[in-house]
Amino acid sequence: DPARCVLIADLGTGTDQPLALDYRCDPPRILILERGAHPKGVEDRWRCLAQDFGEFYAQLVGERPA
Repeated sequence: DPARCVLIADLGTGTDQPLALDYRCDPPRILILERGAHPKGVEDRWRCLAQDFGEFYAQLVGERPA
């Protein structure tokens, strides 16, 4: 449900790989868009990167989640 997600980042120019807060969950989880291999092959899909923002932050700074 796109109406319940907030885009918060992108992996960089030309990647077209956004990160989103998914508010369908409480607390919101972090999703990343995985791009398909080619136009007629695997489709794009959203994958869970972290179960909450604390876990996401820990991944960014190289800490283990509490």
